[in-house]
Amino acid sequence: MKDTKLTGNITELTVILELIKRRYTISIPYGDRSRYDLIVDIPNKGLFRTQCKTARYDPDDSTIKIYLKSTTRRNGKHIANKYTSKDIDYIIAYCPELDKLYSIPIFEFEGQSSVVLRVSPPKNEQSLNVNMASKYEILKV
Repeated sequence: MKDTKLTGNITELTVILELIKRRYTISIPYGDRSRYDLIVDIPNKGLFRTQCKTARYDPDDSTIKIYLKSTTRRNGKHIANKYTSKDIDYIIAYCPELDKLYSIPIFEFEGQSSVVLRVSPPKNEQSLNVNMASKYEILKV
């Protein structure tokens, strides 16, 4: 059985560890009511509200999918809420299959419920509307 809470905790701790290794200051909001998981303090750049997400790699398509929304349950129904630049500045996604982190500026994908990153170029050589993973990769774990 899939334990999504455990997976999310592992992702969050992986992100925090890697950011601390790079000497960033991390602040974590108390409780579980914020739209962001942590605040990253980058010297000379500022504070950034950051949501941690687990990315999924599809080896058949050579793509990474990252969801840009949260899901809650109300009255027995799943309710999805897309992240906006009013909520967060970045999503940092951890892809366990590739052991890599990706930094997604939310303003680039405002209004979308997910983003697909390509690990290798498409076989049809299309380049329009293709998001290469290398552009967003920030850390090799």
